Amino acid sequence: AEKWWDKNGDFKPLHVINPLRAKYIEDKITCNGKEILDVGCGFADMYVYLKQIGWKGNYEGIDINSNLVEIATNLHPDVKFQNKDFLSSNISNKYDWVLSSGIFNAQLLHEDNMKYIKNMLKKMYQTSLKGVSSDFMSTYVDFQHPDAYHTNPSELLEFLKSEINTNQVIRMDYLQYEFCVYLKK
Repeated sequence: AEKWWDKNGDFKPLHVINPLRAKYIEDKITCNGKEILDVGCGFADMYVYLKQIGWKGNYEGIDINSNLVEIATNLHPDVKFQNKDFLSSNISNKYDWVLSSGIFNAQLLHEDNMKYIKNMLKKMYQTSLKGVSSDFMSTYVDFQHPDAYHTNPSELLEFLKSEINTNQVIRMDYLQYEFCVYLKK
């Protein structure tokens, strides 16, 4: 975690990309004054971005990593963070928007990535009142790192259309190797 804070260190690319990701996740939804759940919130970078653009509303973060939740809680003591597995936990609250950024980009070792993505998006959609926004690394690239997971946009959109919602927007115009999906109710 200490390496994360060095904006010129190993994680420099993420310091550049994360605000851009957040902008595109937030771009097609009206979240000002709304209740937001950030799934896989990490250090609460999404919260930081939203505050920088003048957002007002109720933000909650959830992450499976207790170290990240502890750091986020120390950085933002006025925000509610939950240390739990979103997929296996009973989430009784409903949120206007359920957002995630960068949580589907690692190659899973003990689980099928696409099955995990589908289950997560179903639960995120069920937990939302207005919709879901999430980003993915695309298979439409000329290089894929072996430790990264690249989601096939066509496969994902077919799943979303057939099993979740036909009211969807996909953006593939902000990074050459990523795309953002919006599912609106």
